[in-house]
Amino acid sequence: MNKDPHKAYEEIRNKWLDCFSDEMAEVTLKVFKESSNADKRDIALYTEDIVRVMMNSAEFKDEQTETALNNLKCGLKSFLEQYCSSNKNSIAVAHVNNFIEVVDKLLEKLKKQKHREVLDG
Repeated sequence: MNKDPHKAYEEIRNKWLDCFSDEMAEVTLKVFKESSNADKRDIALYTEDIVRVMMNSAEFKDEQTETALNNLKCGLKSFLEQYCSSNKNSIAVAHVNNFIEVVDKLLEKLKKQKHREVLDG
């Protein structure tokens, strides 16, 4: 993923995964931090797409995914505070804020899905 996030996304997309894990969150954050601004936007979109597909799986592990997404969000907020505030790179700040919004939307969708399962179950 470090060398070519686009290729890594295609490989991940073609695999069956049952959760977004802590390891995936850690690697995603690392690559996001090290990527160009052009790739930062794509990484957020790829992450959103991957998690949405996982959420449709019958074997989806929502608790692990929720934990990992929260860890990713914390890492993004920390990155925003440390790097972006000292660098004054408004483009990078916008990309980090966008990624945080993407993660928040995924967490909200996950919460709604879990609530529906409780009502249906």
